[in-house]
Amino acid sequence: MSYKECSSNIMEKTMKEYEDHKLKQRDGKIIKNHSQAIAIGLSLVQKNCKYTKEEMMKLITHVDEFLEKKGKVKLTNVIQTKTVINYYLKKKNYKKSFNYLAMLIERVHKSNLGSDDTSKHIINEMKNIL
Repeated sequence: MSYKECSSNIMEKTMKEYEDHKLKQRDGKIIKNHSQAIAIGLSLVQKNCKYTKEEMMKLITHVDEFLEKKGKVKLTNVIQTKTVINYYLKKKNYKKSFNYLAMLIERVHKSNLGSDDTSKHIINEMKNIL
């Protein structure tokens, strides 16, 4: 199954649970916030879906383009870059993984992140890489 199909299935299932008031937090409380339900779904996708080789090559190209751009850094881009870094780490290509990490740090630094919540999430994602 492709990453896209897997992620669609998981997000569909998660949002259905949310709409049926069956999606719960770890402590058993029902999720009432739409954004929180999406975040849970995306977290499940990250844990359970794998990229095909073709999809990974497209992702690498996308990440390369992101790292060369200027402007705002989105959390999605950081997560995608983290996926590429982990891909190269699993292949024991430490030089490439380090280069992607260095480019990501430089890209985030140049974007002059503010103090909003998105910035905090980006920094937390980067801490998880290290």
